[in-house]
Amino acid sequence: MAQNLAAAKPDERYLQTIGYKRNNPGNLMVQTIAYSGKSNDQAKDGPVAFITMAKGLRALAMDVKMKGRTYSTITEVLTKYAPSSENDTKGYIAYVSKKIGKGATDKLTFDDKTNIALMQAIIAMEIGYGTCPFTETELQTAVTAAKVSE
Repeated sequence: MAQNLAAAKPDERYLQTIGYKRNNPGNLMVQTIAYSGKSNDQAKDGPVAFITMAKGLRALAMDVKMKGRTYSTITEVLTKYAPSSENDTKGYIAYVSKKIGKGATDKLTFDDKTNIALMQAIIAMEIGYGTCPFTETELQTAVTAAKVSE
């Protein structure tokens, strides 16, 4: 069973990360996607900035949802999400697999529970210093919001 990363007390260093400061806990980098709630004040490089954390969480939920339409395993999703040109992709895959309790090549269902588990693990890796500072309720709200619009 997947670990409940939201239940752990987060290491508060996440408050100083660029992703957190830009309301983008998934460190989404694609500037060309017209996410709802993108800030008008975008940096030339680095993670996209959102006007609220809820919008940044929704964007991550949308990204996971969209990848789930094309890819079916943690390896496939993270090879696209965290390319080796920018990340230790193999290490990222191993980390997420362990955190959500699924093998790297196991087929995923991409239901709400799986999407939330993926979001928790991605956030823990990207800004959380090993924990996800958001509640499951906040993540479920983002997943639900990602369902109602693109």
